[in-house]
Amino acid sequence: ALSQVNSVQTHDIVNCSSTFASIVKLQPLYTNIFAISMNGDTYCRANPSVQPINNAARLFFTNTLKTLNFSSGGYTIGKLSKKPVLTFGYLIITGQGNAIGVIAASMDLHFINDMFSSGNLPVGTRSFLLDAQGVILARYQAEEEEVIGKNIQEFIHRSIGQIVQTDADA
Repeated sequence: ALSQVNSVQTHDIVNCSSTFASIVKLQPLYTNIFAISMNGDTYCRANPSVQPINNAARLFFTNTLKTLNFSSGGYTIGKLSKKPVLTFGYLIITGQGNAIGVIAASMDLHFINDMFSSGNLPVGTRSFLLDAQGVILARYQAEEEEVIGKNIQEFIHRSIGQIVQTDADA
């Protein structure tokens, strides 16, 4: 329902940014919440920035405009937060039914990973949360190295190599 907030609908940058900043402060899952014009220009955001930011080429934005529905992008590094994020978009529609932009929320993948990792699965279990391209968004019981943002194929090949090596040692 954020897309229906008056300050979002009217491009009231001060109040819109204040609303988004309050939400991000209360919800550490989000690195940013922002409103975007139909041309891709961000006009309101929780995280202030003096640099203009255009999202026209971002997957969450193009998917939202293409499907006219709630959509996600893929793994990316946030333009302002510089953190690995997964961003979702939703159309901003006026009371007359006209699409005037996209509201977006970037979710901190480290936060999601911590939630995912706190699962109570059997010893030796490995689980990965992937995007459509096979990029790891979160993991459970994986190697100690940083895996968020890497492609799952790296781990499949490594695991096969470990199985072959273990069998050869037997």
